[in-house]
Amino acid sequence: MQRVLERLDHMAKDAAGDKVTQLDLVGAYTRLGNLQGNPYAQNIGDAKGALVSLDKAIGIARALQSANPKDASVLGALAMAEKARSNVLFGISRTQESIVAMRAAIDAFNGQFAIAPPTPAQLNEAAGAYNGLGDQLGLPGVASLGDSAGALDAYRNALELSRRALAIDPKFTRSSRTVAIDFIKTGDILIQTDPAAAVAQYRQALSSWSALIASGDTSATSQRGLARVYLVLGEALSSSRDYKAALAAFEKADGTLRHFAAADPKDIRAATDLFAFEDNEAQTYADMLIPDLNPAGGDRARNAQRAIDLLRDSTAIISELLNVDPGNRIWVTNLAYDKVSLGTLEETAGGPTAGAPLAASGIAVLCREASKPDASIDVLELATSALLKVQPANLRNPQTAVQYAERLVALDHRRTPQYLALLARAWREDGQPEKAGAAAKEGLALLPEPAPGAPVTRTRKLLEIESRLRIPGQS
Repeated sequence: MQRVLERLDHMAKDAAGDKVTQLDLVGAYTRLGNLQGNPYAQNIGDAKGALVSLDKAIGIARALQSANPKDASVLGALAMAEKARSNVLFGISRTQESIVAMRAAIDAFNGQFAIAPPTPAQLNEAAGAYNGLGDQLGLPGVASLGDSAGALDAYRNALELSRRALAIDPKFTRSSRTVAIDFIKTGDILIQTDPAAAVAQYRQALSSWSALIASGDTSATSQRGLARVYLVLGEALSSSRDYKAALAAFEKADGTLRHFAAADPKDIRAATDLFAFEDNEAQTYADMLIPDLNPAGGDRARNAQRAIDLLRDSTAIISELLNVDPGNRIWVTNLAYDKVSLGTLEETAGGPTAGAPLAASGIAVLCREASKPDASIDVLELATSALLKVQPANLRNPQTAVQYAERLVALDHRRTPQYLALLARAWREDGQPEKAGAAAKEGLALLPEPAPGAPVTRTRKLLEIESRLRIPGQS
């Protein structure tokens, strides 16, 4: 990799004044940056090196743009480099910077399309930029800004561009894939308030991927795409408390995701997918242990052991990822949270001290990261949740949980019921049931009315519990 970079640097010194060669260099530096650390592509986990390469690409492209302001090829090259840089920045939780870069990419794509009619491939790349912007604005579970409305608007723009591409070439596979991805991303936003609506979006995505595969597209991209839909479908069904269907969806994702992770141990994206699968399935089994969420109970000892096994695997995977990129805050905090989950389950199942050291180590990392002034929504959510569930109970800190939860809902502008459920629980643990009830009722007001006969979702159930708890001294 270093030899390739040195060769490109040498070429850059000799390319002054040669627009064609300079454009080739922009493309080469961009491809190198993607390989080094773009989380949306197969990469080797070198985010720092990726930013160096992409800064070089952007520097050359901007110089070319100054000299050739109406050159569509120059604007296209600049757009691709800015888009890649944005993705890398987002992958290391530098979200504000990533949004600036992605908006610059979108501006460059728009400038390119104003000069020359876009091809389907160019429209697909622009759709990818809008999808990336949507993730940065509001995708849950990552270092987004919590702007769900902005995210949905970006995903709609991506879908429109994909349909424009398919209107030009109905057989353009990449845009058909992007349409499927947009169904997934829309579901990822809807799952926060309406898991049933998210399930409907994910099933549309399943149909899209399945149609692609049936038409002959048996590529790794489509197989992986189909497996990832089953993963998020399982998450949505778990949020709907349909645990049997959730586990069936996870099972359909299992083999494919493990296959790609085993096929190339250096593929960071495949390893991340496998971690997400094991983490989500483990949390489903953990939910099944909570009587309020799963009154039917089932084999609780088996479910606890299954969650423990999955969390042991997930912590091993993300520990390996951190060996590649030790400074990745998303991985650091997800590993800490899974340590809390694993330690808590082991503590409950294996004796008074079985999992305490592991849980304590996870809590320490989460509190360290959540106490930082720039802690993102995903970090605050994980830290609050961990502080409220950790065992042994002497590791809990209700006052700190309240602080984190208050910052969480403020960053989110009090838009997400799940976060208000965490705040309500934190207030209750802190001995302030009036505030707990008020937060719970605020969260309930954000949820759509359930359809007749529909199961009560996880978030609604937790909010209802907090809203109905009696205040001491009151009848």
